[in-house]
Amino acid sequence: MKSKISTFISLSMLLAVSFASEQRIASLGGNAGFWAEDDQNIYMFPATINNFNIAQIDGNGENAKASFLFGEGTKYGFFMDQSSNHLLNVAYGSGSWGLLLGFDTNSSEVGDTKTSSSDISLGFGLNSGFGELGLNFMTFSADDGSDHKPSSMGFGLNLRREQPIWEFSHMLVNFSFMSGEHVEYMDQDNEKMSLMNLNVDLYRHWALTESTDLKIC
Repeated sequence: MKSKISTFISLSMLLAVSFASEQRIASLGGNAGFWAEDDQNIYMFPATINNFNIAQIDGNGENAKASFLFGEGTKYGFFMDQSSNHLLNVAYGSGSWGLLLGFDTNSSEVGDTKTSSSDISLGFGLNSGFGELGLNFMTFSADDGSDHKPSSMGFGLNLRREQPIWEFSHMLVNFSFMSGEHVEYMDQDNEKMSLMNLNVDLYRHWALTESTDLKIC
């Protein structure tokens, strides 16, 4: 009985930590890049996988997620996300760099109609004297058996570095670009899109001491 209670408590703590990660980031503005010690940084800066050993499960049903990161010196990881298109999500890292790979391919045949799709994502992170760098690339293509073959491609760059300016101590840069055809228009005329986004943020963390009062309203 004692063993079962211990297992239950351990599992409850694991789930609580997992839920707390995403909830914490959401409550603090939704950008994990401001909080380098949080494991959500793995997707922005893949080299941070070398900072964590994780075994956590989050959500249920279509929103279920699971993350496993393990290893000393060399890191290996597996991610499962029911809301993701990727059948395979793996991670590998060592020292100052990290790599994320997501891959999925599907094909089916109904009568004389054959359909197929492929989805690939790649993330690479590197820690250098200049700062933390995260690069992301994704590509998607589909064939619904007609002349319409939607595809898209995207690229992202994240940079975080110490940058003393006025009262700030760090700089966070996010850039993303995506171009292709919207998948929701597969039964209609081609809907081409092109999106580009750039954010530059300065921030600083202040440590609370015994002489500091914090009020939340």
